[in-house]
Amino acid sequence: MAKVNKDSHKALYNALWNPFDPQKIKWTNKGGKSPNDLAYVDARIIMKRLDDVVGIANWKDEYVHIEGQGMICRLSVKIGDEWITKSDGASYTKIEPVKGAVSDSLKRAAAKFGIGRYLYYLDPRKFNRNNIAQWPTWAKPDNNLENWEDIAEMEAEADMGIDTENNENELSTPQRVQDSIVKANKK
Repeated sequence: MAKVNKDSHKALYNALWNPFDPQKIKWTNKGGKSPNDLAYVDARIIMKRLDDVVGIANWKDEYVHIEGQGMICRLSVKIGDEWITKSDGASYTKIEPVKGAVSDSLKRAAAKFGIGRYLYYLDPRKFNRNNIAQWPTWAKPDNNLENWEDIAEMEAEADMGIDTENNENELSTPQRVQDSIVKANKK
């Protein structure tokens, strides 16, 4: 296998992880276990990100049908000279069951490469989803944050009252949480 240097890996991962244009994000409250609206993108947005970042010849997807259950997507991305594969599955959907399972399993497998993973952290109760200026910085494209996931997790923990600085299950002060977020931004 040809060596890919750490900086090129970092650039690749940052390009895959980069948040999507907020206008491409859709919201649903159907399905899932959460009573809150959930953010998602169409599978075509995932495909475009892969095409744009790694090129059309450097990714591939295969699907395994699980009878009566749904689909598993095996998403492979060529990094250097090596194919890296990550898999995830999805149940049949109520509308267009097979197509829905294929699309959802692709999106879930892509999240394992970081593509669209931040969407799981978006909580529309905290901001007006129609006003992009109110969105968290880490959820905006080209935010130059290398550790957006750490910041999103800290914000979620703060909402639950978990001390993000000491990782204790006690209520944390708003200043302490803000200090932790500032510290994470400096990493």
